Amino acid sequence: SGIKNCVATLGTAFTKFHFNKIKRYTNKIIFCFDGDAAGLNAAIRGIDLILEQGMNVRICSFPEGEDPDSFAKSHSLEEIKVYLSEQAKDFIQFKTDLLLEKADNDPVKKASTVREIVQSISKIPDKIKQEIYLRECANKMDVSEAVLFNALAQEKNKKSTPVRKINNG
Repeated sequence: SGIKNCVATLGTAFTKFHFNKIKRYTNKIIFCFDGDAAGLNAAIRGIDLILEQGMNVRICSFPEGEDPDSFAKSHSLEEIKVYLSEQAKDFIQFKTDLLLEKADNDPVKKASTVREIVQSISKIPDKIKQEIYLRECANKMDVSEAVLFNALAQEKNKKSTPVRKINNG
C-alpha cells in the first residue's frame, strides 16, 4: 500500500526480541491491531513491553471486522496516513479509554484501571516521561497527582524489594 518501515507479526505474539530488533531503527512505534477483543488485548499486553524498552508508543485499532491488511487493501495511501494520524492514540489515552469503558462507572473497577495504568507508567525508564504521564493520568482519571505518585512509589518498591523464601525445614 506504500507505507514504509512496517513490521507484521504472525498472530498477536510480540516479544522483547521483536522490540530489540525494531529499536535498532527507531524509538517510535505505532502498534496497529485488529479492532476485535483479541487485537485490543494484544495491544494492551504489548504496551508494557514497548515501554520497558524506552520506546515511544502509540496504538491504533481498526474498526470492528478490519485488520491492518484488509484496511490497507481497501484504502488509498493517503486515507491510511490520515487514519493513522487521527486514530493513533498515546498509550495513556488508549488504555484509559479502553479500560474505563470496561469499568462502566464502577469505582472498584476504576481504581483497578488506575493501578494498571500506574503499573505501565512504572515500566518507563525515563523519570521525566513518568511524571508527565502520571500528570496526564491524573487529569484523565480525575485522581490527585499525589495519590498517583504514591502509587508509583509503591509499584517501584515492589520491584526493588527482594522476595524472601520461607524455610520450612
